[in-house]
Amino acid sequence: MQTVSSKGNLVKYVLKLSKTMECGESVEFRLSNAALLSALPPATMKYGLSFIDAVGNPDGSVTVKIENRFGRKCVEGKNVKERRS
Repeated sequence: MQTVSSKGNLVKYVLKLSKTMECGESVEFRLSNAALLSALPPATMKYGLSFIDAVGNPDGSVTVKIENRFGRKCVEGKNVKERRS
């Protein structure tokens, strides 16, 4: 499982996921500390992803789950369907 340890790396990782995740796909990864949670909602919203869940771990890290509901591949799929109609 991927672990993200800084705000900059979090934003880069979410951008990477937004480009590769299929519409409806979800991914879990770890934040090295709970302080990074505040940066997650703005990053996911910026790239059309949804922040679904967060679970604290005994070591202080947080496992989070995000899903592609509105991202690039979801929008591309809608545009393709609209053109075919």
